[in-house]
Amino acid sequence: MAKVVVMDDSKIMRRILSQFVEHGGHEVLAWEPMSAMEISEKVAQEQPDLLITDFQMPGANGSTVARMARKANPKLRIIVLTALRDAETMDLLERCKVNTVLNKPISEADFLEAVTRILAQEG
Repeated sequence: MAKVVVMDDSKIMRRILSQFVEHGGHEVLAWEPMSAMEISEKVAQEQPDLLITDFQMPGANGSTVARMARKANPKLRIIVLTALRDAETMDLLERCKVNTVLNKPISEADFLEAVTRILAQEG
């Protein structure tokens, strides 16, 4: 069982994604958006195996979340969810070294397949 963080500014999305992760047999930590420094501290404290974050959030967006999480744990696996499909966003997330980008909306089956695939990768 992996420890998986779900971060989204939408309480409903946090709940839905958390349920998906639980259906996959993993432990879930549901986090509301936070400041960049808090992200590093929480990742260092909780030591998750995977961080799943929305891209568009107030304060720290998905690229900031990825960068700050990587500072705390360079081997942390990261999935970013986004409704954006433009090249600029994809390039930004690639530079942040996220493991994969999933486009919204996404089915539970596709989501869990991506989670399983990313968790199987070496950190």
